[in-house]
Amino acid sequence: MGRFFRNLLHHIVPTRGNAYRPRLLTGPWLLFFLTIVLTVEGVFLASTQVPLAGRLLPAAVVESEVVVLTNSQRAQYGAETLTEDILLTLAAQSKAEDMASRGYFSHVSPDGTEPWAWLKQAGYVYQYAGENLAVRFDDSSAVVGAWMASPSHRENIVKPEYTHIGIGIAQGLYDGSPVTFVVQYFGTPLARAEVTTQAGAPARQIVAEVESGAGAIEDVAGAVASAVPSAAVPNVTQTTVQQFLRAVAGNPTSTALALGAVAAIVALVVVLGFGMHIQVQPVEMLFGGSLVVAIALFFVMFNGQIVGVSNFAQEAALGSLAEPRGIIGEGISTKMPIVQ
Repeated sequence: MGRFFRNLLHHIVPTRGNAYRPRLLTGPWLLFFLTIVLTVEGVFLASTQVPLAGRLLPAAVVESEVVVLTNSQRAQYGAETLTEDILLTLAAQSKAEDMASRGYFSHVSPDGTEPWAWLKQAGYVYQYAGENLAVRFDDSSAVVGAWMASPSHRENIVKPEYTHIGIGIAQGLYDGSPVTFVVQYFGTPLARAEVTTQAGAPARQIVAEVESGAGAIEDVAGAVASAVPSAAVPNVTQTTVQQFLRAVAGNPTSTALALGAVAAIVALVVVLGFGMHIQVQPVEMLFGGSLVVAIALFFVMFNGQIVGVSNFAQEAALGSLAEPRGIIGEGISTKMPIVQ
């Protein structure tokens, strides 16, 4: 802990340990702070001046977040936690990409493909299965919240018979606008103990068939894991950056806080530099830090003017170009018929 604080001190305060040159005023750090300032300002200006630009930012609907939020809702209803299944994830991703590439939003594809066909294609042998869909959402909590507000989707989410879950997310066009397609599959594998007879066939024969199918699933599980698109695996760093960009897009308060935070950090180091051993510090370091602070504060004031000017016109433009609300349709489920 002592080493951490000494290192932090060398970054902020001019001391003998850093040759009276705070590391936050060195070139790489100043370039880093300037990049943050320019990026935040660029995103804010783009989303403010071109309302549709906010829709072009990468989606912030994240597979892992949807799973966590879904299990949280199940817990409130006393249902057991769902386990992510690689085959369900593959099926959901394939369905999401099909909707994105063909521009439709429906449980049944334009060529009549039923939702359960994607499960069969992925090799998932189920007893119970369900599908929830969503489009035009850019936040995981908003998707799950909309599903929970819909009786048919909520029934799928809290259904106690389900044991597994898979999420697919894809980007595409819908009604001429860039959107995010979300597919949520629920499933319960077909248990061999529940299979007795079917159309007079001996139970032993059917059990053998199910065991054969289960064996095939196990054989391809490794191959499927490598086949699942990288988009189905969340990248923590990428997700954090996307959420940060969306936080400042068109939001003057968030933008001001981000710019103000950079200005405050650099200004603190500059003030300490001027007040402590200024005679041994390179002028270019103090000048560079002061310049970054000035740029950040200028953008804060500039953005305030933008928000205040033609506010009525901007609201009218935003209203006329506003993205339609998210769509979830109806949740559906099915059960493999079992003859007892």
